[in-house]
Amino acid sequence: MTELNYPLRAVILAGGLGTRLREVTHGLIPKAAVTIEPSNRTPGYQYLIDVCRYLGITDIALVADTFLEYYQQQLPTNRDVHLIHQHRYPNTGGAIWEAMQTLDAHHQLLLLSSDFIFAPSDLRRLLTAHQPGQLTWATLPLGQPEMAGYEGLLVDTDHQVWGDTQLTPDLTPLAEAQPVTKLGIQIVDPCLVTTALELAATTTDNEHQLFDWYWTLCPLLESHNYHRLVAGQPSHITAVEFAHPALDYGTPERLALARWWTGLLKLYA
Repeated sequence: MTELNYPLRAVILAGGLGTRLREVTHGLIPKAAVTIEPSNRTPGYQYLIDVCRYLGITDIALVADTFLEYYQQQLPTNRDVHLIHQHRYPNTGGAIWEAMQTLDAHHQLLLLSSDFIFAPSDLRRLLTAHQPGQLTWATLPLGQPEMAGYEGLLVDTDHQVWGDTQLTPDLTPLAEAQPVTKLGIQIVDPCLVTTALELAATTTDNEHQLFDWYWTLCPLLESHNYHRLVAGQPSHITAVEFAHPALDYGTPERLALARWWTGLLKLYA
């Protein structure tokens, strides 16, 4: 049980078609439904639900679009999990927006990409480090081969995020800021989601792009955070480094790695 000083909803982001994993799913089930623990046939989404429950998180939501009917059939065994239909806005930002609609402004959102596995103890560290009013991002040091392609979040020695070398290459951070691997695991205050949407509304008229959390909204927040830090104001984006491996299983190759790692990671409770 993890004692928190803020109300929290865990949001499992389970949208999309899972096209990179199609040779495994054959388009019949969502990628989060593939078995990641062959010994007990645990699907990926159930692994996330179980970790949340283990840490004492009781407000859990799963946001789905294409495979909504599949989850409607499967989630009755998880009666405390809210199933949310993503239908108004696209992309991850749209899923977050849907999850916010039934919460008051004081709830923080734990965002979990449905195809990620990690050690429960690392998630506990993220929960403990987060403060309301912030975006707290899970990271790993560079050099984990299976996470190639996720590098680039610039973090200084005080764990403050200055930007992203892939998404905001024009930003020049302080010399001590170094790139790290970013993970699809964050805790965000809804007020920052609203701020990001307001910033995006002034920069794009493309609704599809507007709600892309990782490619539109987060870079805008990072740029805003950068200017705050340059001006000597408190950071509203911080990073927490995970102590154990964490990886996504969005491709067949990574799924094989995830199945190998899952049993070991659960030992780090």
